[in-house]
Amino acid sequence: MKTISRDEVNLLLVHDDVAVVDVLEQREYSDSHLPAAINVPWSEHFSEDLHQAVPWKKTPVVVYGKDRDCDLAAKASQALEDEGYGEVYEYAAGKADWQAAGLPLESR
Repeated sequence: MKTISRDEVNLLLVHDDVAVVDVLEQREYSDSHLPAAINVPWSEHFSEDLHQAVPWKKTPVVVYGKDRDCDLAAKASQALEDEGYGEVYEYAAGKADWQAAGLPLESR
């Protein structure tokens, strides 16, 4: 797992083969999320849920949560590595950092 910055996330978003995973609860994801992010909330079934959403373990995966105080992205990143995902990136600053920079968010 590698911790990455907002700028690095922004660069990765231009690639079609990158999975961006929001690990927050469905409600928070629906309110706003990074462009093209999928929602796989952190839970005891996270690994199984993620495997359904991103079955190919060679897919680069960017994981983020709310902000630096939220430890969900770190837990999820570790779980991904434990499951054998080879290219895992943790955006530790999370959605709050993205929003503070004035970058676009999507909602449902």
